[in-house]
Amino acid sequence: MKNEDFVIEDGVLAEYLGDDETVEIPQGVTCIGEDAFSHKENLTRVVIPDSVQYIRSWAFSDCPQLLKIHIPRNVRCIACRAFENCDSLHTFQVSPQNTMYRAVDGVLFSRDGTQLIRFPQGRFRRQYTVPDGVERIGAFAFFACHILQDVRLPDSVRQIGKRAFAFCRELAYITLPPRMERLGEGAFFDCDDLRKAILPQGIPAIGYETFSGCASLKSAPIPKSVTRIEAKAFEECEQLQNVRIPKNVTKIGPSAFDGCMAIETVHVPDRTAELGWGVFNGCGGIRSVILGKGVRKIPEAGFFGCWRMDRIAIPKGMTHVGKGAFCSCEALQFVHYAGTPEDREKILVDQGNEELTNTKWLYKEEEE
Repeated sequence: MKNEDFVIEDGVLAEYLGDDETVEIPQGVTCIGEDAFSHKENLTRVVIPDSVQYIRSWAFSDCPQLLKIHIPRNVRCIACRAFENCDSLHTFQVSPQNTMYRAVDGVLFSRDGTQLIRFPQGRFRRQYTVPDGVERIGAFAFFACHILQDVRLPDSVRQIGKRAFAFCRELAYITLPPRMERLGEGAFFDCDDLRKAILPQGIPAIGYETFSGCASLKSAPIPKSVTRIEAKAFEECEQLQNVRIPKNVTKIGPSAFDGCMAIETVHVPDRTAELGWGVFNGCGGIRSVILGKGVRKIPEAGFFGCWRMDRIAIPKGMTHVGKGAFCSCEALQFVHYAGTPEDREKILVDQGNEELTNTKWLYKEEEE
């Protein structure tokens, strides 16, 4: 290890050019920059000097042999993805003089213990209980912790950050605490083995990609408090069954249930006014659909590939059916329409919807 192995600019270590197993960062460095040690496959140990105050995103990403990290006393900010994909990292240590962070049993926390910052990705542990008093699980806190099967959250937790449990491929069950207020984007993205999630009453939305790619998820009842189901919230949840959309939901985002092959019935409530592109695209198990009175537009590719669907109920107020909304819905036999034939003539139907226009329409006056 030579001084010329370090690219340092105004106190920022921009890049380490060497390939040593043990690296001692020069005194005077105040910031370890983005990707500074990224993809250093031989790195097992790094000594961080007291002069360092900031550790940026991906500073040590993809260092597969890095075993532990000691955070010195003056570090004030560690980016949430600083140690991403360090598969052997099993322990965080923090100087007792550090005022921003502390380590408990090798896990990195905020100094006051209210936020879990990062669980070491290489910790060989199948079950972990988050300590009582933690209020927030930080963004990417358990990201790609492949061994974890069971994480138990205390009632004190109120927020779960972005992709906090993403790629935890062995995680099987999760129960979210009753006082939860916010569930971040992609919180359980691509948790392949997640089979059941219990969500608390009180959360206002199922966020973007919250359960996207959870191919084993069978049960995740949506709380009555939810008013929005955002884009890709349950995308590719192939085994998800018995989905009940609460009556207060006003928006279901693009691809929210894309590829949910096990859903058989869909009832969109009357208060739902917005359906996003491809909302039920590729849901080959759907047999019947009821659209509530608030739905005015069926989006492009809304029910594309729902090849088992044989009937759908459409409200009188429908004005537009987007391109290919019913493409490849070969089994469609009946459209239960709450309006008259004259009302039907007012609906703008884009191309690629022959399965809808050529099937039998059953008319009736809309119930007041």
